[in-house]
Amino acid sequence: MPDLKENKTESGAAAEDLNVLRSAGADFEAFKKEAAAVEQRIAETAAEKIIETKEGGGSPEEPAGAAITGVQPRGYAIRQKKIERVMEDGLAGIYQAMPPDKQQEFRMAGERTAREINAVLQAAKIKVNKIINLIRKWLSLIQGVNLYFLEKEAKRKADEIVKFKN
Repeated sequence: MPDLKENKTESGAAAEDLNVLRSAGADFEAFKKEAAAVEQRIAETAAEKIIETKEGGGSPEEPAGAAITGVQPRGYAIRQKKIERVMEDGLAGIYQAMPPDKQQEFRMAGERTAREINAVLQAAKIKVNKIINLIRKWLSLIQGVNLYFLEKEAKRKADEIVKFKN
């Protein structure tokens, strides 16, 4: 008789295992459906970025390959943040004194300038004068700025940024 008792216990465990597998199978099916939906959204987003890039004719501030995939390399994004930090260094008081609409304009222009500078740093030969001119143009958005301050800050920031080449 012990054989039957063991057999019943084993069949009870097998039934429990079967129920667990069935619920896991249902969970797995739900997981597969969710994964397919996520993959579809990713594909649609990538396709939209590619279409935007093709329609816009690409942009000079994106690195090679970013137009194809719609994604910037990690090192490019890290350098972008470093450039933005250098550009904003010492300007917090001036920025806070601006009206909100000018703050928005100044911030957007700064981000665009940082992208352009990052593209210049991608080149084999760095054009420091171009970086200085980009920063000078961005700083000129500040109302009532002293030209000496503007020139000095542009050169100082360009010197810091050029260090990020490698």
